Amino acid sequence: MCNALESGDENGVLRIAKNEVERLNHGWVLLRIALSYQDDVTQALTGIYRPELDAHETMRLRLRIRELNEELAERMNRNGHARGFRIVKNEVDQAISRNFGCNEEIYGWNRTLYRDSRGVELPRTVDPAVLVNMF
Repeated sequence: MCNALESGDENGVLRIAKNEVERLNHGWVLLRIALSYQDDVTQALTGIYRPELDAHETMRLRLRIRELNEELAERMNRNGHARGFRIVKNEVDQAISRNFGCNEEIYGWNRTLYRDSRGVELPRTVDPAVLVNMF
């Protein structure tokens, strides 16, 4: 067997070589895209963004997460509890915009629940059933 090219085979060999080079180029393009995306995600998680993303605040991951956390904190502050809290003046906090359906604030509710559930437990301990009712 001879590995030498015979006349007329050059075009076929060149075509095969071109196809291989094109496949390699496509692979490199996809690899570059994947690496670029991975780098963008890593940078976004650390809070470093490319200059062209400054105009698109929704693309800024950490900023968006912080905004959502602040929104959740505000909602929890307003609506995240079933009873009002007592403020320094010994009255229920009026900053909470909800009507709880009862005038009892949370400290009184806790004391009542604790007193009602006393039983065979040791002094200064709480019956585990109390915790189930509280939470």
